[in-house]
Amino acid sequence: MAERSINYAAWNLDKLLVGKVLGPLSLGFYNIAFQLMMRPFMALNPIMTKVAFPVFASIQDDNERLRRGYIKMIQWIALINTPIYLGMLVMAEPLIALLLGPNWNPSVTIFQILSVLGILYSLGNPLGSLLLAKGRADLGFWINILGVIVYFLAVLIGSRWDSIGVAWSLLLSNLCFLLPIDFWLRWYLVKMHPYEYFKRISPSLMLSLCMMLCMLSVRKILPPCSLWLELSVPIVFGGLFYSLGNIYFQRALLKDVLSLVRNIG
Repeated sequence: MAERSINYAAWNLDKLLVGKVLGPLSLGFYNIAFQLMMRPFMALNPIMTKVAFPVFASIQDDNERLRRGYIKMIQWIALINTPIYLGMLVMAEPLIALLLGPNWNPSVTIFQILSVLGILYSLGNPLGSLLLAKGRADLGFWINILGVIVYFLAVLIGSRWDSIGVAWSLLLSNLCFLLPIDFWLRWYLVKMHPYEYFKRISPSLMLSLCMMLCMLSVRKILPPCSLWLELSVPIVFGGLFYSLGNIYFQRALLKDVLSLVRNIG
């Protein structure tokens, strides 16, 4: 219970501090960007983690099976969420203009930075299921305490450069402090090497980066048009590129994900 309570506090600390330090206007621009960033995360990750926890708990003493199951879940999340977040990064300006109107343009840069953070959140979140399955909620508690401290300092430092500075500080604090701790935890719990982790997610990451370049190229050559076309045309080309790339390079993983989606449906 303490671990979950601290985790909830960590998720909301940035909004509280931004509102206190920078005021309601900056909080509004930051919060709307954060809420949009969280949509893909909240749509997929809770489904994965709720299914994974009882499965992991049933094999908690078999580190080899746990490692394989965890890697498979990370691959599924990377396959789906990584292109979504990089696509949102590229299409942030027309997406926010279409959903919220031109008055919310200051949220665009914040949203782009937080989209990268969304990838880290998505891939790091299943670690909680692994900790609970191994009976180490105590470790999760202390890691979340550290996370609250890191986020508190990051927001205070970043607030010197308004909401954009806060977004950058959160991203850099995750990359420099919390991500290495996640790798240590995976090694401690199931002897998972960082090389194995990156090897499994690198195909989805590389294809997503290539998709992002494809979308940027389409946006560059697209003539002036309505917001709908400015948003939808690059998405169609990027989605087609990513789908064909996965059919060629990751067909087995793609079939697994499609089968999972059908079962959930």
